[in-house]
Amino acid sequence: MLNIGIDIRCLMNPIRTGVAEYTYELLRALFLLDQKNQYYLFYNSHEAVDLFIPQWKQSNVHYIKSTIPNKLFNGFQLLFHYPKLDRLIAKRAGIQKLYYFFSPNLNFTALSKKIKHILTVHDLSFEIFPDCYAAKQRLWHRLVAPKKQCKKAYAILCPSQNSKRDVVEHWGIEENKVKVISTGLTSLFAIPAANKQQVKKKYHLPEHFVLYLGT
Repeated sequence: MLNIGIDIRCLMNPIRTGVAEYTYELLRALFLLDQKNQYYLFYNSHEAVDLFIPQWKQSNVHYIKSTIPNKLFNGFQLLFHYPKLDRLIAKRAGIQKLYYFFSPNLNFTALSKKIKHILTVHDLSFEIFPDCYAAKQRLWHRLVAPKKQCKKAYAILCPSQNSKRDVVEHWGIEENKVKVISTGLTSLFAIPAANKQQVKKKYHLPEHFVLYLGT
């Protein structure tokens, strides 16, 4: 049995966009498959966000909440590398230690040296196309130091071969440390054939088309 920490700070908003949807669906599927290992879901907010956090009822899923204002919390993570999230979770959960810590996206993340950090890097658009980002967003990515996080990570997950290639080529990460795990489709997209025909007719779509939806 393993104690595994998971960063769910991306699930604190009322509306789930791409990263949050990825995190939610991945965890939902994982918790249905695994009732043995212990999962400790960490989030931090001074605001009342509990209403937005998905509530999994499995006995091996535990919630660890910190209530420090986010700007102060992120500042401490950045400047002092404190608190170490794995130690904070272990202390509050009353366990000896975590074996793994999973980050479903880039964030301010201070961890102990011995913890095995698994990090998802969805893409390097902020690195390759910085002009598409506002100055505040560029500053945020610089402060989060994604390349440094990848260098320290035990394993890196990417949703595509393209993202893996970018991580390896742009940041010099060892190729065997980067794993490609394609994202799946949720049951929300299992549209009956009759409904598909109605949609195609309504919007005058051809037989084959691509629908792209993003923020």
